[in-house]
Amino acid sequence: MDERTGTLTTPDGRVLAWLDGGDPAGYPVIGLHGTPGCRFSRWPDDALYAAAGVRYVTTDRAGYGRSTRRRGRSVADEATDVLAVADALGFERFAIVGGSGGGPHALACAALLGGRVERVACQSSLAPLAEPARFAKPARFAEPARFAEPARFAETVRFAETVRFAGTARLAGTAQSGGRGLARAEWLAGMEPEIADELTWAEAGEAVLTRELEQAQQLMAKRIAEDPGALMGDGAPAADVEYLLRPEVITSFRRIIAEQARHGVGGSVDDTLAFVRAWGFDLADITVPVLLTYGDADTSCPVGHGRFLAARIPGATVVETAGGGHLPGDPHEEITATHRWLRTGSL
Repeated sequence: MDERTGTLTTPDGRVLAWLDGGDPAGYPVIGLHGTPGCRFSRWPDDALYAAAGVRYVTTDRAGYGRSTRRRGRSVADEATDVLAVADALGFERFAIVGGSGGGPHALACAALLGGRVERVACQSSLAPLAEPARFAKPARFAEPARFAEPARFAETVRFAETVRFAGTARLAGTAQSGGRGLARAEWLAGMEPEIADELTWAEAGEAVLTRELEQAQQLMAKRIAEDPGALMGDGAPAADVEYLLRPEVITSFRRIIAEQARHGVGGSVDDTLAFVRAWGFDLADITVPVLLTYGDADTSCPVGHGRFLAARIPGATVVETAGGGHLPGDPHEEITATHRWLRTGSL
C-alpha cells in the first residue's frame, strides 16, 4: 500500500481508503474521482497542490480501489463517507472537488454538508434524470459471461480537479427553480452511444450492467497498454488525444485503471445505478458556493447537463468553455486555478 494511503472502518463495517498529499499544513480539499476511478485520480506531481496551498486528499469511493462496496447506495450516500474521512483526518472545515462521475457526489456534499463544506467545484458533471430509469424486473445475480471482443467504451477517468478557463464565459447569478432532472431524451442528447448505452444496460439489470462494465474495464486496460491515445475511442478530438499521450498521464492512467477494479467493477456498477435513480437530495438545497464548469463539445457529459445544473444551483459561478471537451487543456494552470478558488473563493 502507498505510504500516503489511509483507511478507516465505518460503523457498518466497511473500509474507506484515501490518499493524502499536497501541503500537510495547507487548506484541506477532498477530491472525488470520476466513473470509473480511484484515489490515484489526481495529478501525479503533488508539488502542484502544495504550491496552491492545499492539502489534497483523494478517496476511493465505495466499491473502488481499497474501499468496500456499498451495494444499493445513492448519490447522497457519498456525503456520509466523505464526512467520515474528513472526521478521521481532523478537518473541521474543508472544500470538495468532483469531476465527471464525481460531480453528482460533490453536489451531494454541497447540499448535505453545508455546515462543514465551504466551497465545491463541480466539473463536467451529469445532471439527474427527471424520472427514475425504467429498470427490468430483478433477476438472480449471476457471474457475468465472458466475451471474446470487449464492448466499445468511450468514457474515461478524468483528473477530478481540472477545470478549463481559457476562452470561457463567466456567469453568476441565482438559479431558477424548475424540474428535478432532464427528460430522458434531453439526458441522452449529444451523448456518445457508448456512454448512452450504460442507461440501457442499467435498465436491463445489474447482471447485464456488470457484464458490460467488465468488458469496458478490459478494453481500458488494453488501450492504455497498447494505444493510450485511443483510450476515449476513435472519435476523440485531437486535443484529448494529445492530453492522453502525455507521458505522466499515461503512467497515471495505467495505475488508475488497474487499481479502480482491484476488487471488480462493483464501484462502477453502483455509480451508474445511482446516477439514473433519484439522487437523494435537491439541487435547490445547496447554499455553499459552487464553481460549475463544463465544455460545450463534451460528449461524455453533454452541455445540456451542465446548463441544467447551472440553472438550478443557487448562486453558482458558471464557466462554460466554447469548444471544451471532457479532458483538460492545460492541467497545471487549471489545477492551480481550481484550488485557488477552493481555498480562497477567488478565480
